[in-house]
Amino acid sequence: MSATVIARHSTMGEVLEAYPSTQRALFQRYHIGGCNSCGYQHGETLEEVGHHHNIFDAGEVIAFVEQAEQIDRSLGVSPGEVSLDAASYYAGHGSTEVRSMTGGLDALTAEVDPSVPRNGPPRDPSDEEASLRPLRSVVSEADGCQRSEGA
Repeated sequence: MSATVIARHSTMGEVLEAYPSTQRALFQRYHIGGCNSCGYQHGETLEEVGHHHNIFDAGEVIAFVEQAEQIDRSLGVSPGEVSLDAASYYAGHGSTEVRSMTGGLDALTAEVDPSVPRNGPPRDPSDEEASLRPLRSVVSEADGCQRSEGA
């Protein structure tokens, strides 16, 4: 557990520094921080962010953030792991059968299904169906990504 104590008046920057798993945890549980309309600024307090999303029990949020950090540490999760971030995105949008595999596609190919290609062919950017889009634009267009009125 982090030695830093967070409180309702802690800024989001302070919370993220003390508990790196906060970003995933808040999005997965409360749908906070996953897109532009659900985002927050590092200078906003935890309490302000909660109020923007109609969450008024800062103690509950703090307890959840601390629990998520403890779980991440016990599993050896590093901040910014792509597979876990993607799993949190889908869980935050209501998917219930979401899993993250340490090692991502490389581990899946090596340990589960060797037929899964480790590196797919390059995508043609002129082919709209095949082109990759930044995650931020995909998340921003997702259903339910609207801040509550008055935010």
